[in-house]
Order: sequence, then structure tokens, then C-alpha cells
Amino acid sequence: MSDMRNVYIPNSETYVFSDSGSIKGFLSLSGDVLAAIFVTPGSQGQGIGQQLMDKAKSLRNKLTLTVYRDNHKSVEFYKKNGFVVVRDEIDKHTGHAEILMAYEP
Repeated sequence: MSDMRNVYIPNSETYVFSDSGSIKGFLSLSGDVLAAIFVTPGSQGQGIGQQLMDKAKSLRNKLTLTVYRDNHKSVEFYKKNGFVVVRDEIDKHTGHAEILMAYEP
């Protein structure tokens, strides 16, 4: 998590979703990699994640991302948004199974 906060996000393009001055979520792109997409727990289920994904897709011709295989809700969200599974792999930092996914319109 500290690498995400201290290395990846500062070196990425980050877009913030806010409402009435309150941050509800963000996305970070590192080249064609969707490095992070996050919606605050209290704001989930309101379409914010979809708006952030639409923004990411409007900024790139193609995107890739990795997601933990056991994160079924996120995997389904990405599939619903046109991402396809490229391969399964193991996260070398955590040892957890993850999926590399790609989007090309």
C-alpha cells in the first residue's frame, strides 16, 4: 500500500471525483495502466465508479489493469466495462492470485 501511495500515484495522472467539496473517489493512470480506481465506501453504489471508468476510457485508446482474482465484485465491474482477462498471475509482493485485464474499444 505504501508503494501505491508514495510511488505509483504521485507518478500518475490522477483525477478526483468530488461533490459539494467532498472527495468521493479518484482514478490514477500510469501510461495506459489503470493504476487505481477508488470510491469511498459511503459513496459506493451511486454511479461514481462508472463515471470514473468512463473518464479513464475517454483519456486512453487502451487500458490494462490488475485485480485480485478473489475481488469478484471488481472483476465483474471491469468485465461489464469491456475489459477481458489476459492472464492469471501471482502478485510478487503479496503472493495473492491476480488477473491482468485489458480494454480496447
